[in-house]
Parts: sequence; structure tokens; C-alpha cells
Amino acid sequence: MPTTPESPRDRLMRVFQGLPLAHRVAIGASLVVLVLSGLLFVRWISKPSYSVLASGVSDVELAQVTNELDTLGVAYKIEAGGSRIMVPRGDLSTARAGLASAGISLSPDSGGAQGYELLDNQGLAISTSLEKINFQRALEGELARTLRSMERINEASVHLVIPDRNLFGDSGTASASVVIDVPDDFSLAETDAVANLVAGSVDNLSPGDVTVIDLQGRTLQAPEGASDSVGGLGGRNVLQTLDFEQRVESDITRLLLTAGAGDRSSVMVRAQLNFDEVNEQTQNYDETSQIPIRQQTTKETFTGAAGAAPGGVAGVDGGNTTTGGDNQIDYTKEEATTEYGVDLVTSSVTRAPGDVEALHVGIVIDDGTLTGADVPSAETVKNLVSASIGINPDRGDTLVVTAVPFPVVEDTGAAPALAAGTGATSNPLDLLPQAAGALILLVVSVTLILMSRRRKDDDDEDEDETPALQGSPAAPALPGGSATDTVGPEAGVRTEVLDLVQRQPEEIASLLRGWLAGR
Repeated sequence: MPTTPESPRDRLMRVFQGLPLAHRVAIGASLVVLVLSGLLFVRWISKPSYSVLASGVSDVELAQVTNELDTLGVAYKIEAGGSRIMVPRGDLSTARAGLASAGISLSPDSGGAQGYELLDNQGLAISTSLEKINFQRALEGELARTLRSMERINEASVHLVIPDRNLFGDSGTASASVVIDVPDDFSLAETDAVANLVAGSVDNLSPGDVTVIDLQGRTLQAPEGASDSVGGLGGRNVLQTLDFEQRVESDITRLLLTAGAGDRSSVMVRAQLNFDEVNEQTQNYDETSQIPIRQQTTKETFTGAAGAAPGGVAGVDGGNTTTGGDNQIDYTKEEATTEYGVDLVTSSVTRAPGDVEALHVGIVIDDGTLTGADVPSAETVKNLVSASIGINPDRGDTLVVTAVPFPVVEDTGAAPALAAGTGATSNPLDLLPQAAGALILLVVSVTLILMSRRRKDDDDEDEDETPALQGSPAAPALPGGSATDTVGPEAGVRTEVLDLVQRQPEEIASLLRGWLAGR
């Protein structure tokens, strides 16, 4: 009779069912991890990027907008305690057009600080002071809107101080204060961008007159000349120093990683920066250059008879004596003045703050005695780092490289962290290693539990078989003069039976077949 060929699915199921339980559990867990990883990846790829549709909305406006978005089928998120509505970036235009067709008019900052729309409904009888206040409020609102549109700024508030113009049209210096809600890793470059944006929008306002603080009370930028708390963690100079040290540490770590000692090394950098702004003016004269730039010549002459010229001894006793005679007088006087010029070079140098006064670097690397790793020598690392970051001993820089035996640790598979700075991310893919590790731990635990239960069941079956042998109706003597002992502890009986089975397996098999045939 011909047999039906086995399908691939049946063959796969037969092979799977023939595997041990632990292997089947491991395969199932691997499939679960693979499916979850794929779902997380697809979810991360398909996650839309949201933009601000309206912020600072009231409760009534929030209800109207969300109802209309539900009608349009546009997804949305509500943030900032219900005052900000976010929609996918691709649906932003559709949402605005739908709200406009429904008669819902929302400004980007509805319910909050208003911008130039404050100037739309001004009457003719408005006073000059009120007009000035409205203009300042409108300018503050527009700047706050612009700052909130930046990706890293969640909330912003701007306060301006604009002095009045005097009779001759001159005005004093304006100033501004900005309060922003930003992450903890908000950099100094981003702070400068905020200050430059505000200063460029207000007349007679320089970036140095803009104060920027965050909601945690940190002074991100203080006005020039103000008492900045350089001794505290919120000082701008301290933050700039820390940022410089972190960048140097990151460069050295990346260099050591390339040289083969990055994963078994530690780097510490301390820098002394000079934040004084120095303006130097120098005048140099060239003594060898003599170019006449002005000349003056004076000449006096006199010709005449000697008797015609008055003369005599001056004074009380001398009187007034006139010299006369026939002698001829010939008088000549010449005087020349020459003014020379020399080369003059005038140079003006302004040194910006942040100059490095001293740099101190300490590096500890593994010598490879315990780990057996092939690492470069301390002298090689010292020369390499000294040339890369520009160590200058004349300036007071120091560089110390020490090789010590590092303990042997298990490789976790994690790459050495390069400083960056970079803060924590909310990428779902970053959670995959933790999720996979947790699932693997769960699979191992379940496998061990199942194996222990299976071993216990086998032991219970062995214990159940021993009383069956003892309770048989007839226990004839075994060949060799031995018989099963039914008296004594259970452990002793079981030991004797096992010994008999090992010594006389054929006789025990015949005995068991006789018992089974009798039953």
C-alpha cells in the first residue's frame, strides 16, 4: 500500500516535537524576541514627527480644536498641561485648513502672549504711552513665539526694557531678560543663539545686554559686567570650562580607542581658562628711516658804513655811545631747520576671553599583566596625546601617563562610551538589549524549573516502582542464593534491588517477565 508523502509542515512539526523541552522553549523565546524587535522597529520607523498647532489655548478652545481634529481624522497630542496641541508634521497644513473652514481661528500662541495683533484694533484716541506699551508687549510676544518654535525650547518668556528717546532723538541702551524651559544639556552655543535672536530684533540692544535663565534658576548668560557667580555651577565661565574639558577628554578617549587602549583606560582633564578680554595697542618706530618731511631756511644780510650804525656800551655808566667812522660793515646770518620723519607702526590686538592658560591631563592605562591585552606603552601614549592636544610645558601644562594592572572583568559586549555629551535618548531601539536580556533570563529560569520538575518526576517514578517489587505475592529466591529483602528501611531495599539488577540483569529480567505473565 503506497504511503502518503510527508509534507514539509508535518516533517517540521515532527522534528520540533522530537526536540527536548528546553530546546523547544528556547526556540519559542527566540521567536518571541524576534517578533517584539520587529514590532518595536516598525513602530519607531512609522512614528510621526509632531509640530505645534497651537499653544497656550484655553479649555474651551481645547475642546473645540480636539473635536474638529477628530472630525478631520487628524491625530494629535496634548502637552503642557492641556495648553499645547501637537499634530503630525505632515498633517499640519490640513489641520490648519480644517480649523479655518470650521471658523476656529487660533494663533500659534492662542490664549498666551499676543504678538503684533495687539496693534490691529487700536483706536485713534490712544495715548502715546499706551501705544508704546502695546508695541513693547507685541514685540515680546513675537519673540516668545519665535523662541517656542525652536525644537529644544519648550516654553519661553521675554521681557524688554526699552528706554524713551530724549529731545534730541538719542536713547539709552536697551536690555532684555529671557526665561526658557530647556533640557539640562542645553549648550552654550544654543544660549548664544537665543541672545543673538533677541538682540537682533530690538533696536539698540546688544547680545551682551541679554540675560538668559532657565526654569531651574540657572543663569545661562549674564549681562556684561554683571557679577556672574563663577564659583557656582551655574556660572557661565564654569560651564564653558566644563564643556572644554569634556571635549578634550572625548578627543583623548577616541584617540586611545584607536591606539588600542581606549577600553582599558581612564582620562581626566583639568583646564585653566582666562576669561579676561584684553585690548593691546603697540607703536613701533624705525630708527634707521630718516625722511625729511619739512625744511625751513632763514638768511639775514647787512651792508653799510660803520659810522652809520649806532653802538656803544649799554648800561648806566656807559651811556649812549655812537660809533662812527669810515669803516665798512658787512653782516650776514643764515639759519636752516629740517624736520625728519621715521616709520611708525601702530597695532591693536584684542584677545577674546577663553584663552587656555594651563592644561593638566592625567591618563591611567592597563599594562596588560593581568588581562594579557596588547596595549601601547605609557611613553607611546604620552607622546601621542602630547602631540594631539598641544601640551606646552613652557605654559605650565602637565601630562602624566601611568600604567597599572587592571583587574580582569567579563566582557559585556558594550562598546566603551565616548564622551559626548550626549544626553539620554528616548529611542525605543535603545531598550532592545534590556528586553532581550530579560527574555533570555526568563527562558533560562523556565528551562531550569522544567528540568528540575522532570528530574523530580523521574525520581518519583523510581520510588513508585520499588514498592511494587516489594508487594509482589511471591518473591522466589534468586539464583545465587539471594532473595529480595522486604524488611528494613525503604532506602536500604531500594539499594539492594539496584545492586541485584547490576550484578544479575538476566535473572532479574526473567523474574519480572514471570510476574507480568502471572498478572
